[in-house]
Amino acid sequence: MEESKGEEQNSEESQEDKKKRQKKSGRPKRKFVLSKFSSEAEKHGNPSRIEDVFPMALTYMSDPKEASIRKISKYMEKYYPEVDTDATLKKALEKGESDDMWQAVGGQTYRLLLEEFNPGYSSDIEDMISQAIMATHEPKTASGKMIKKYILQYHENFMIDKRPHLFKKALEKACSKNIIRQVSGLGSGGSFQLVKPFVPSPAILAGEVEDKADRVDFEIVNDEYDEIYVVRKTKSGRGGGMKERKAPVSRK
Repeated sequence: MEESKGEEQNSEESQEDKKKRQKKSGRPKRKFVLSKFSSEAEKHGNPSRIEDVFPMALTYMSDPKEASIRKISKYMEKYYPEVDTDATLKKALEKGESDDMWQAVGGQTYRLLLEEFNPGYSSDIEDMISQAIMATHEPKTASGKMIKKYILQYHENFMIDKRPHLFKKALEKACSKNIIRQVSGLGSGGSFQLVKPFVPSPAILAGEVEDKADRVDFEIVNDEYDEIYVVRKTKSGRGGGMKERKAPVSRK
């Protein structure tokens, strides 16, 4: 009987602690899961070639995802001008950190901790900040395995599970086109990095742009200057870069 009462008491205390945590956070903790995209977002631009998927695949599958306060602020000022970042951003960053949405690293930089992320969800400033970190983090680096996982989930029409040679050829082609460069390993078993900064708008991030002709230019936010540099679209809709197919591992 005493043991039963003890268990009930522990259960009650556990439930009470849980309620306190939920009340403190003010919102349920979300995790980053790609399956949370809407049906329209699953298209992610409906690319016609496998290599055209890589910029978005690396954006989502790279880890860690870190961005400076300056980049976050400029992204929000560009796409959410109605938000007064000077008055609200600092408190929002503090709240998001207490809710385990991101973590402060190096004083002026934040690392996204979410394991679940809906790019089309921007009902509050914390979600806008999540979008900003996702879009502006650099470098965007991911293993061939993670890139392949993204394509299998969102672009089944390429059937790279049944035709793996197409994926390998696409990696080679993307390297030769200066879209990506290999930073470690050999072949598709290595890791790859986007050659130039790729900063998709919220619409592109959510896959809501239906046609390449409707896509906005990808913006590069340079930490050293106030200007926002724009990479004009190439025929494939992506920027160019270095010519080397392989390069030594480079980490900052």
